[in-house]
Parts: sequence; C-alpha cells; structure tokens
Amino acid sequence: MSSSSSWSNNRASFNLRDLCDCTKKLKTLTSWTKDNPGRRFEAFPNSMIPKLDCGYFQWVDPKLTPWYRRLLYNVHEKVLAHEEMIEKQKLLVEEMEKELKRYKSKMQKYKDKNKDLNKQLTVHKSRDGKGCCLVLGLVFVLLVMLFYK
Repeated sequence: MSSSSSWSNNRASFNLRDLCDCTKKLKTLTSWTKDNPGRRFEAFPNSMIPKLDCGYFQWVDPKLTPWYRRLLYNVHEKVLAHEEMIEKQKLLVEEMEKELKRYKSKMQKYKDKNKDLNKQLTVHKSRDGKGCCLVLGLVFVLLVMLFYK
C-alpha cells in the first residue's frame, strides 16, 4: 500500500510528458498474460510500437498470488472460449436464417405453381365434363334414331 501511495506522490512530482514525446494520453490497460491476468497497468498508446515506445510502464494493481493468477487466467480463458462459441453460433443462426428464407421462397414458388396447376385442372375437368356430356348426348341421339326407324 505504501509503495503505491509513494509512487502516486512521486508521479505527481514529475511530468510524464518528459518520458514520452507523443501527444497521446496515458492509458490504463489490462494484461491477460498467464503471469498477470486481469492486472491493470499504465502505458502510452505508442508503447505497443517498438520504435515509438518511450519505455514508460507502471502497474496499477498489485501482483496476485499464484493461485489467484491461475484461477483468473483459467476463468478468462473459459470466457473467451464461450464468447468464441457464441460468435460461431450467431454465424450458424445467420446461415440457417438465410437457408430458411431460401426454402420459404422455394415453397412459395411451389405453392404458386400448384395453384396454377389446380386452375388448369379445373378448366380441363370442366371441358372434359362438357365433352363427355356431348359425346353421351350424341350416342343417345344415334341410339334413338336407330331404334325408331
């Protein structure tokens, strides 16, 4: 505790801009390495670029015990695995929705085609019915003519 408070006092006594000539603000970031999972630190954004790194780096949080480090790291890995699985499931759902849309479109086309075929069938049935009556009528007339002669 005293080391962090003395560091805070020391930090206030000098200008961090003397360490880094970039115009960016100091950032608090979080480490997710095995040695320092979830441990926050301060650095300038350029510290991630080797040629621009001014070398300023300061831990914000105290170091964890090995047991807590292992626990936090494992939990973090599980969270990442679940997030990855969720993203894959979202992509799968998206793909299935697209496929469902294609099948619905095909089904609508088949329904429309079925409707057209039913109309054609109705027309043919009505024609066949009239044609059948006409043929039967002619046969009847011929039979009557043959028997009444």
